Order: sequence, then C-alpha cells, then structure tokens
Amino acid sequence: MAFGALANTMMLDFECVINPYHFYVRNRHWIADELGDAAHARIDKALSVMLELTTLLRARSYTSDWEL
Repeated sequence: MAFGALANTMMLDFECVINPYHFYVRNRHWIADELGDAAHARIDKALSVMLELTTLLRARSYTSDWEL
C-alpha cells in the first residue's frame, strides 16, 4: 500500500494498468548464493500476474493515442 496514492493517480488519470504484485529481494533472502523458497514464490507470483495482464491487454480491441 506504500505506493497506493501513486498507483491510483496512474490508474485514474493516465488509465494505466498496475500489477499489484511486486517483490523486494534483500540480503536475508539469499541462502548460499541462491534465492530462498519464499523469494522464489513471490517472484513466480509477480511474473505469472504480469504474464496474465499482458495476455489480456494484448487481446483488447482498442488503443489509445498516448501508448508507447
């Protein structure tokens, strides 16, 4: 929720789609130079939601004037 105000502005003013799943990986998530299971699970969730969002957005029938 830390970025809630920015996300709301982006979604309402600029009609952006925000992926609600994000992750941070810090030193404590590394075990013997590999990511731990908890970090892998969060990364997998974020990437699966991103794939779902991009698949759904690709199939839309409209475009905007400001898209990159």
